Amino acid sequence: MSSVVDTSSGAAKKVLFSEDAVRNPSQKIMLAEETGSTAGRDSPDGTSIINDGRWVPGSSTGLNGDPLTIRHGGKADVTFADGHVLAVTPDAGAYTNNLSGL
Repeated sequence: MSSVVDTSSGAAKKVLFSEDAVRNPSQKIMLAEETGSTAGRDSPDGTSIINDGRWVPGSSTGLNGDPLTIRHGGKADVTFADGHVLAVTPDAGAYTNNLSGL
């Protein structure tokens, strides 16, 4: 969870993050574990790897996002906005409830 400046349209559009605006923090991914290699034990699609140090959700968000790793028995460790950590499957990184609602 962070503030974002989107320049994809040519003009800078600021999306500022405010912690007190988070609804259902126990369901919102704050930190996510991206794939660290293209190895089959790490990357769910065999091609994705950390590209910039900032995890971006994908799929249902309409973004070309970063997949979560599968290095922990097919799961990734994620930290939610309320501070709890959970091992989740890669599809949790594209599940709308875990991403929206700010």
